[in-house]
Amino acid sequence: MIELPEAITLETGRGGLPVVKVATAAVTGEVYLLGAHVTAWTPAGEAPVLWVSEQSNFLRGTPIRGGVPVCAPWFGPGRHGDKQPAHGWFRISDWELTGAEVVDDEARLTFALTGPGGISAEYRVLLGRSLHLDLSVTAGADPLDLEEATHAYFAVSDIHGVRVDGLAGAHYVDKAPGGASDNVELGPVTFTGETDRVYAHTGPATVIDPDGRHITLSKHGSNNTVVWNPWVDKAAAMGDFGDDEWPGMMCLEAANALDGYVALQPGETHTMQVTYALS
Repeated sequence: MIELPEAITLETGRGGLPVVKVATAAVTGEVYLLGAHVTAWTPAGEAPVLWVSEQSNFLRGTPIRGGVPVCAPWFGPGRHGDKQPAHGWFRISDWELTGAEVVDDEARLTFALTGPGGISAEYRVLLGRSLHLDLSVTAGADPLDLEEATHAYFAVSDIHGVRVDGLAGAHYVDKAPGGASDNVELGPVTFTGETDRVYAHTGPATVIDPDGRHITLSKHGSNNTVVWNPWVDKAAAMGDFGDDEWPGMMCLEAANALDGYVALQPGETHTMQVTYALS
């Protein structure tokens, strides 16, 4: 067990699962060892930024619904639709806390994971006025077609008035029912029904909430940006998602998915760097 600074504690969380809790002058937050899953990030003076379903399971071997799941080494059912579990095994595995420090009221945590085939990962989580996530994945003995996403769920005031700027002109795959595989975004993304889009996009994007809060995603080593809201029917179909919770959340994700996957040779490492900032 590593030595923890005063502002970082390892406690028993929901479902009896171990959780790392952070409380500095600049930020409070928490990260479950299950999935190295960030479930809270609240800069001082702000309302909670991340959304977690009240119906979420906190059970070992099952994903937490909300926060920032780490989806890898594949996305959804994989590029060919034949992978299980959905969104890979990173988010349902127990990670090891290997580093913890506080610098200028920013908590810096490091987590490690080794899994099937010798695939390994290091995940660095920095909680402060911004949330910074560095995910490094190393292939094992075999080549790895890596898909990954930081599947961040954000609390919003009302999805009907939310828009996402920065994606105009980007091609995207629409994975919602009836969606097409090649579309071009014509302007800001708005929400009028189930939204499940994987954009070919490497630049920044910003959630504009009608309550005045802006959340900007910037990233490096990421070929895709994903935007998601389940809307009425899909929310009702998910057992770990409250039927009436969908208007208060949306996802804006950094990813390498579908045609944006990263081909790694044995022993090669890819790092995806992600920052979420409020304004």
